[in-house]
Amino acid sequence: MKTAVLIGLAGLLVLSVGCSGGVWVGSDTFKPNINSATVTQYRNEAPNYEVLGTVTANVEAMSILGIVATGTDGQGVLWREALRQYPEATGLKDISQSNEFLNILWFVYTGVKTTYYGTVVREK
Repeated sequence: MKTAVLIGLAGLLVLSVGCSGGVWVGSDTFKPNINSATVTQYRNEAPNYEVLGTVTANVEAMSILGIVATGTDGQGVLWREALRQYPEATGLKDISQSNEFLNILWFVYTGVKTTYYGTVVREK
């Protein structure tokens, strides 16, 4: 009887600790996204580039029971979209992102929609 109670309490502890963390779907799921993760490879002091325009890309990822995970994530999607719209592009500037989450008992279903934003540039 004591063993069953201890196993039950251990199970509740594992479940309660797990519920506080959530499931990560994608590499950037829980990073802050109010320009704190902005990537700038092109400096403004001596511009050696021309701004071609802005670009956005939307991606989705989901996980079911932690067993099945599918979707796309990452800034490579933004680069592909930039090249589609601006074939002469040589880089991206000021990359940021925003996320939308849908969790149903975090371990049953987790879905993340990510929108990436960036400025497309061409080196002079």
